[in-house]
Amino acid sequence: MNELRRAVFAARTAFEVDDEKILTGQFRFEESFVGFDGHFPGYPLVPAVVEVFMAQMLIEEYCGHGVRLTEVAGAKFLAQLRPHTSITFVCRPLRPLPQALWEVKISTEGRPAAAFRLYLEK
Repeated sequence: MNELRRAVFAARTAFEVDDEKILTGQFRFEESFVGFDGHFPGYPLVPAVVEVFMAQMLIEEYCGHGVRLTEVAGAKFLAQLRPHTSITFVCRPLRPLPQALWEVKISTEGRPAAAFRLYLEK
């Protein structure tokens, strides 16, 4: 497991799956989070690529195996994700594997932060 994966996993504070297979994960990062390195000195933000990676990790945990990201579509990043804030991911399956499509919505402190769709393969 690489350093970023370990750090993201350690920052996860909750993970749930409901009856409709909707995944909800919550995260909270300290200022020492490796994903903040260089993004930006003195004003740490979770990079968009890490937000996509976090969603993929939640989906992999649910599936019980790794998946390959093939496309990110319709991405809208609306708010900055900063240290010491509660970050909630809601991942809803739209199409199952082997060529899965998931809708991802991210919020922070109760406000929308990002939304995108992930195309994944087994």
